[in-house]
Amino acid sequence: MSKQEKDLRTEERRSKKWNETHKIINYINHKKCNRCNTYLPSTKEFFYQNKGNQIDGLNPCCVSCANLKQMKWHWENRDYYLKRKRKYNKHQRNTSEKWRQSEREHAKQQRLDGYYLSWQRKNPDKSRYYRGKRENKKHEITPKEWDECRQYFNFRCAYCGKTWEQNKLETKKDLHKDHLINDGRNDLKNCVPACAICNSSKGELSFNNWYNVDTHSSFLYERYYKIYLWIRYDYAKYIKRKRKLPKKD
Repeated sequence: MSKQEKDLRTEERRSKKWNETHKIINYINHKKCNRCNTYLPSTKEFFYQNKGNQIDGLNPCCVSCANLKQMKWHWENRDYYLKRKRKYNKHQRNTSEKWRQSEREHAKQQRLDGYYLSWQRKNPDKSRYYRGKRENKKHEITPKEWDECRQYFNFRCAYCGKTWEQNKLETKKDLHKDHLINDGRNDLKNCVPACAICNSSKGELSFNNWYNVDTHSSFLYERYYKIYLWIRYDYAKYIKRKRKLPKKD
């Protein structure tokens, strides 16, 4: 069979499939959904784009049916779906500032809509667990120690170098007292100043996995080395030692 004959047969099959799934209604081209058998306008508003479909470049089922199909699959394969979602979110959190900004805006809107309050009332055990984790991560340092820590890093974020004035302008808050090691101690050795963006993106990730040349857009070796010097040696110059009381006989 020659190439021209193959192309002709391919075109005939496409034309036949087009006639089976498309119809002109009120001078507008409509497409038939293969799940609900409803004719809808053959546009991206009613059908998702599918580049693999060489007939019209659209999905065979409509947007509503595609969403229901996806939701059903999510519930039937929930563990696998959540595992893949966490992996994707972790990658985006480490690499995409645009994604992190959209996540912050979405979380803010959920708080305004009362979603978080409703979730806390429906899940009191989880809510208490998360509050307990946060309570154990409060730094026990004096105001003088915190001021000297900020001064050591030139009143800038230890990770990206953003000044406290810029952070104040964006968030109306001072630099955050960040735990370099998430489950580490609560004294000055485990404390560095961080802007709101770095503090949020770091989350519960380990320092070395989060702050490196591949995952952090503002990574500098000089900042990395300065953080290392702080937690290894220099913090001891500023930490306030507690006096040991003499033992009573």
